[in-house]
Amino acid sequence: MPVTPKGLELKELARLVPHGAQLERASLVELSRLAPPSAIARDWQRIIAYRGELADALAKVGKSAQNGNMPGVAVAFNSKQGPHRGLSETATRDGFKYCGAAG
Repeated sequence: MPVTPKGLELKELARLVPHGAQLERASLVELSRLAPPSAIARDWQRIIAYRGELADALAKVGKSAQNGNMPGVAVAFNSKQGPHRGLSETATRDGFKYCGAAG
């Protein structure tokens, strides 16, 4: 069985990741309903955008895994690096301790 960068087999990713992507999308809906303090309003929008990019990448991981496309899984995993770094930097600057660990 091919093993993914996270050590999971493709069939496990194909089964688990689409649900995780759905949960991430649902959390984005909830987060976008919150009214942040004006001091962090611009960064809050960036945080939501980064989380959206991560949710999109997660969905691509799931789709690639469902199609048995290991190179597609690797590309999708790697595409998360930039948004994850931006999320972590923005969230940390605004005092969100664990936000950058998501995605």
